[in-house]
Amino acid sequence: MSGLEKKIGKRIAELRIENNLTQAQLAEAMGLSVESISRMERGVTLPSVKTLAKVAESLGSSLKQFFDFDEDEGQGDGYQLELAKLIAQVKSLDEGEVALLRKILREIERWKEGR
Repeated sequence: MSGLEKKIGKRIAELRIENNLTQAQLAEAMGLSVESISRMERGVTLPSVKTLAKVAESLGSSLKQFFDFDEDEGQGDGYQLELAKLIAQVKSLDEGEVALLRKILREIERWKEGR
């Protein structure tokens, strides 16, 4: 598995999670098997450009946006995936819960400034 295959697979997983889709749902939308999606996400296979375009479209992204990788590798290998999971969770919150989350984040920022 090359670095590029791993990055592309990671990006597919990030966008899929941000869109609150399971591998099965993405596979169905694309007319592929769940195993094919899994292999792409794990970096076992490198999808063709045609397949990548279909993945991006299925996930509401352009190819340009798809390849807009966050190159900050210092965050750790699972950082972007965890961030995508958090974004997906935030998208499911109602207005009151978002307001509460903002307050919590402000308190965390104040705490960090006071350290």
